[in-house]
Amino acid sequence: MKFLNQFLTLLYIKLIKTIPKVTLRDRMVHPSIDDHNQEFSFFAKPNMQLGLPNHKHATQLTPEGRIYTGSAEYVFFINNKLVNKRIWTLEKGYLPLVCYNLKKDKVFFEFKIFQYWLDDDLRSNQMNFLRIRIKNHSNKSKKCSIAIGFKFRGKDHRPYLDINGGMQKMRFKRWKYEFNSNIAVRSHKLMYITSKTPSKRWRTPKKLYNAPFKMYNKNKIVLISQFKYNLGANEEETIECIIPHSPIEIGNKKIINKMGKKDWNITKSEFEDFWEGSINKGMKILIPEKKVINTQRTNLIFNFMTQDYDDKYIIQRINRFQYNAFWIRDSSFYVKMYNMYGFSEIAKGIILEILRHQRKDGNYLSQAGQLDGFGQALWAFSEHIKYTNDRKLVEILYRSTVRAIDWFKKMIKNEKLGIMPPTTAFDNESIIGRYTGHNIWALIGLDSAIYLMKQKNDKQRLKEYKELYRKFARNFKQQLAVVLAKDYVIPPGLDVDGGIDWGNLLLIYPRKIFNPNSKVIKNSLTHYYYNNMIQGLATWMGYLHHYLTERIAQSFLILDDQKKVLECFYSMLAHTGSCNEGFEMGIYPWGDRDYEMNYILKFYNFPPHGWFGVCYNLLLRNMFLREEDNNLHLFSSISPEWIKEGDKITIKNASTYFGEINFETESIIDGIKVDFHSTFNSPPKNIIIHIPFFVTFKEARLYNEPLEGNKSFLKLEPMENFSLEIKWEQDKSIIFNYKQYIEKYKRKYNEKFLERYKK
Repeated sequence: MKFLNQFLTLLYIKLIKTIPKVTLRDRMVHPSIDDHNQEFSFFAKPNMQLGLPNHKHATQLTPEGRIYTGSAEYVFFINNKLVNKRIWTLEKGYLPLVCYNLKKDKVFFEFKIFQYWLDDDLRSNQMNFLRIRIKNHSNKSKKCSIAIGFKFRGKDHRPYLDINGGMQKMRFKRWKYEFNSNIAVRSHKLMYITSKTPSKRWRTPKKLYNAPFKMYNKNKIVLISQFKYNLGANEEETIECIIPHSPIEIGNKKIINKMGKKDWNITKSEFEDFWEGSINKGMKILIPEKKVINTQRTNLIFNFMTQDYDDKYIIQRINRFQYNAFWIRDSSFYVKMYNMYGFSEIAKGIILEILRHQRKDGNYLSQAGQLDGFGQALWAFSEHIKYTNDRKLVEILYRSTVRAIDWFKKMIKNEKLGIMPPTTAFDNESIIGRYTGHNIWALIGLDSAIYLMKQKNDKQRLKEYKELYRKFARNFKQQLAVVLAKDYVIPPGLDVDGGIDWGNLLLIYPRKIFNPNSKVIKNSLTHYYYNNMIQGLATWMGYLHHYLTERIAQSFLILDDQKKVLECFYSMLAHTGSCNEGFEMGIYPWGDRDYEMNYILKFYNFPPHGWFGVCYNLLLRNMFLREEDNNLHLFSSISPEWIKEGDKITIKNASTYFGEINFETESIIDGIKVDFHSTFNSPPKNIIIHIPFFVTFKEARLYNEPLEGNKSFLKLEPMENFSLEIKWEQDKSIIFNYKQYIEKYKRKYNEKFLERYKK
């Protein structure tokens, strides 16, 4: 059996790694797609999710800048030519209102698109609100036109084949098409409504509309409303359009009347208030580098956008186009992130949902074979209590934990090696056998159970669980010693060779199960960093893996390797889109920059990916402040871009194990001033302030009194308020920022393109 497992594992990995080459995924796109006058997008074919909380479906903004709802795809014409716009931006840099501009003969066309409710929040119809502003920037009159129409859908990069039902399924039919004044109707359903009556109405791009008709070609654009203008110098016009996510019955006069009366500006203001209000309830991070903060805020919104509510339960989904489902694995990290950012009620709702996935036997399982759910659930429980001290929830979690540990004891008793059993799930590690990561998570789970027993003051079980932890750790480390590589690198599997690095990377993060200073830990992480990372990102099956990079960065944060942390962080940032969206995997290194994947069938690993957003926000927060060994660490890794003279770093309402933290730094010519305020529920052992690797420490003064320090850190006794001034000499030749990283990427991509296609 072991031989068969080994054979199947190696065969599977070999096949998967061959696919990118066979399907020409290593083929590069022309570097000219990166216009230096526009925002950078790593994706050759970007994708944007326009959605709302508690609505299972979302609208897609397609790679061409079209609106696809699952029931129809809405296209635009400027001067009778189809609009195809790849680069977009967001309102204020982070709100999910997409903006893009085009220029034709000194006439500017500005598109703005967002989704919001027609009526009451969380209950009424999802509507896509579009505004097109046309302005003549010349000193002469200009004739121009804008038109809106729709077809069934485009051919590629559309989420109609998603595996989790995130895009409503609809088959093409012989629909009847007609205009009713400024309303386009398909078989008695409103498809869109415009704010003005069109100048001309077209049946298809080359045929005027004169009567209702049926269409048998699903690729044909139909019901086109055209608006023609002769704009004087500096004159402008505005067209507004409402596109329902789901077509509205034409007989539903109440909804249609509301659509006709909807004010675009008022709705936009409500939209902004909703999303601003949602993110402003939590921690605020303010730094000079806009892309960093915009990405943090946008991805928090993406995470809110993919929540579904069932009474007190929150079903946290990953995105609406592909991973529109619930995973304990992902959700445990969502719980951690929401607690860190001050959204403890959301974290609690997700924990209650995790509890619904506890099986009769006591194990936590959301997907078959994913045995790491046991440890991840218990870890999420303990982390939530550390942040909130929710005593009522402790009672519920205590009972659930006892059931889970009872399952664990029975399971281990039946295992010859005394460790987690093998699985045939072909999970992230892509092996059939015993996963190193499942055992790491089991240890984290046992450690979390011990914490929960302390909270309940169950001394008998506390003693029992400590002994259970000791025995399991011994068995696991004995098996680990057998399979350790000669270079002391911890592998993905414990009983088969090969596999993909995944859970075996969680050696000291999110819980320090191993000693960070041990040779095997440093070797394993360093080996992965230098041998498995490409373009500054982690890899999986030969593809780039965006959010997996975060666990490497978090580990180097604990190892105090600030430079590697910044390299990982800015590499993650440089591989986002112009709307701050991140991805999972599926993009080949130095290849086509496309998330299309071909595994027998073609499918798309659509951004934005929620777990990327979680990982990015976890890393960013920990770079400024984090908890380790009952100490509060500040500035574990900060960029020189954030501490230029006169710049400020502000952290407001940060939740920690110790209570709420607030601080602000002001950069001066030869150092920084720190103003720290907190409310400790349980004070840390020490406050450790890290000295940036790119400076030479000179001196520090606490309330104008000398403070002892060294080149690496300052150590303070716990105090709720203090003013500190640190003097240093900065090496100005060391530069880290987003702009530098994208320019470096574009330069390298261009070099590789010329080298590969020089003939």
